[in-house]
Amino acid sequence: MLSKTTVDWRKVKTHSKLAQQISFSELSGLNQEITPISSKILHDWGRFVDEDCLDFEIYPVTVEKGRGLFNCYRTRSGDNIPADSTDIIPPGDYDFDIPSSPFSNPFKIVSGVPSFKERKYDAEQPNARWMVRVEPEYMPLFELNDIIINSVMRRDHGQCMITGVTNAEVVTAAWLVPPPFVEVMKQLEYESEYKDPNQLYIPGNAITLQKDLADAFFENAIGIDVNDNYRVVLFRDIGPIGEPFKGATNIRPYFKQPMNRDRFKGPDDIFLRAHFLHCLYVNLYGGDITRQYTREVVDRQMQILRLDGERRPLPHNHPLWKKELSRVIYQYYYDSPYKSDDDAADEDSWDSSDEPIDEMDDVSNIDEYGDDVNA
Repeated sequence: MLSKTTVDWRKVKTHSKLAQQISFSELSGLNQEITPISSKILHDWGRFVDEDCLDFEIYPVTVEKGRGLFNCYRTRSGDNIPADSTDIIPPGDYDFDIPSSPFSNPFKIVSGVPSFKERKYDAEQPNARWMVRVEPEYMPLFELNDIIINSVMRRDHGQCMITGVTNAEVVTAAWLVPPPFVEVMKQLEYESEYKDPNQLYIPGNAITLQKDLADAFFENAIGIDVNDNYRVVLFRDIGPIGEPFKGATNIRPYFKQPMNRDRFKGPDDIFLRAHFLHCLYVNLYGGDITRQYTREVVDRQMQILRLDGERRPLPHNHPLWKKELSRVIYQYYYDSPYKSDDDAADEDSWDSSDEPIDEMDDVSNIDEYGDDVNA
């Protein structure tokens, strides 16, 4: 089981020493170069995602491989970090010290929560599962009509509320919580007054953003932590537009900076908070790769990669190594990060004429979970 490893389930970087991550057994993994956090921030987020969050402190551990591919042992390597410490947690592996319940996680969070963008894509598929299905009558609510757009643009003076950019060609209006996903409001308040998608179809649930940032908001890759004085938090690499926020701990959005607070109203706080809470659900969970991939999928992928000990492993430049799960397996099997084609120039190479690929090795029908999409 991979519950004792350093894995950020969205980034799948398995060794914190190499990936500049922090990881907590079975719970969370964050890349500190992108999302630096302190013990205080972790506690604040824990209480935000779970109002019944237990009192806890964290302490560093050393992770060593055990017997088998995904078995690891964790041993304490330092003292507890105080709950109210504002020092940035160094990259590494950590465990929780929970006096009231030593074998529990301090806060509950659900694994595998998709971003708004992923949910919309799933909902648009002809045979969408009932869990992600959106009633046909609500599908048009993903788009903002002209009345909403004009109202939001006037309110925000046509400026990006994060950067202050005013170029009309790059600034757009975007939802914070897409109205068809009204149930997300229950994450914030279980007895939420918002129960119908049409209740979210209002200017207060929209914000003006540069288009690249609007897409990142839709992917829940960046958000605004209202509870931390409206701090902008970047969770994943979003390209050049995200560089100013990478590794930052004190950037406020343009409309909440001191010289602008009286000039801009901005969107309603409740929707900023609901969006950020969903960002935490999407990005905070990590620490156990088997919560994303079942043991059967992992075992099958190892067979596909020919790591079963019966055949010579696939060359490092084989297309199958580019899959997310394959890279996790690679790092554990070879005890180093996946090598790019250039880095692997001295390794055995592969091209399509070298050898036939049997049906199980056909990359065209294996999805990112190692499943046969045609099955």
